[in-house]
Amino acid sequence: MIELILQSDATDPSPSTAPRSAAEAQARLTQAQAQVAALLNTPAGEDARLTLPLTTGGLALGDAAGAAPAQMPFAAVLGCADARMPPELVFGQGINDLFVVRVAGNGPGGECVGSLDFAVHNLADLRLLVVLGHTSCGAVTAAADAFLHPSGYLGLADNLPLRGIVDSLMAAVVAAAAALEAAYGSEATALPGYRAALIELAVILNAAITAAALRRTFAASIGEALDVVYAVYNLHNHVAGLPGDSASNTAPDGGWAAGLASPPADAAALAELARRMACSGFIERLLRGAA
Repeated sequence: MIELILQSDATDPSPSTAPRSAAEAQARLTQAQAQVAALLNTPAGEDARLTLPLTTGGLALGDAAGAAPAQMPFAAVLGCADARMPPELVFGQGINDLFVVRVAGNGPGGECVGSLDFAVHNLADLRLLVVLGHTSCGAVTAAADAFLHPSGYLGLADNLPLRGIVDSLMAAVVAAAAALEAAYGSEATALPGYRAALIELAVILNAAITAAALRRTFAASIGEALDVVYAVYNLHNHVAGLPGDSASNTAPDGGWAAGLASPPADAAALAELARRMACSGFIERLLRGAA
C-alpha cells in the first residue's frame, strides 16, 4: 500500500516559513519531488507512506470567519494539461503552495503569460517560475507528426485552436530534428525509434525554450528573489529532471537525472543543450528502438 498524507496541526506554534530566495524555493521543490518519486517507485507488495505537513495558511483558511484566504504560493508552475502530471503531486506540495497554470504542451500563450504576470506582480511570496513538461506529451506528438507528415497537417487547417497549439510547438520539433541529424547523421530518420526520439527530444527543448522565453519576459523581476527553471516529468519513473549523459545508457530509463534546470541564455546555449540531450542515453535508446 502506498499512502500520501496531507497533515495539518492547528496547535503547531511554528508553521513552516516561505522560502526567502529562489534558491530556497528550488531546493524545497527538488527535495519534495525526490520524496514523491521514491514513494511512487515503491516496489509492488511493499508499503510506503509520505506525510506532507500543511499549515493553516496551506489549507487556505481565512484569518477570520467569512474572510477569503490570501494566496501565498512560493512557486508558479506552467505545466501541461495532461491529467497524469498534477504539479502539486509531482512536487509534493499542498494547497496554496503553488500557483498553477496548465495548457496542452505547456506553451507560453497569451493567457498563460498573463496569468503568470499576475502572480509575479501581485503574490509577495512568489520566488520561482517553473516550466514543467512531461514525456509522451500528446501535444508535442501531434506537432512531431505534422512535421514528419506535412500532408497530414492539412487536417488541422480549419481547426484553429488545435492548429495554434501545434504551431507553437513546431520550433522545438524542428530544433530536435536538427539536433538528431547533427548527432547521428542524415540516416537518423531511418532508425527504428526516430519518431519516439524526435518527440521526447522536442518535449525537452520545448520546456527549455518556454523557460527561456519566460526569463526574458520577466527579466526586470529576475534576481535572487525570483528565478525561472524547467524540468521534464518522466511518466515512467516519476522523476522531474532531464536525461543524463550517454554513460547512463545501460540504465532502464536511459539515465534520468532529477532536478530543476536553468534555461538556455541564448541560441548557442540552446544548440548545446539540444546536442547534449540528443546524445543522452535516454534519447539514444529510443532512437535505436530499445524498449
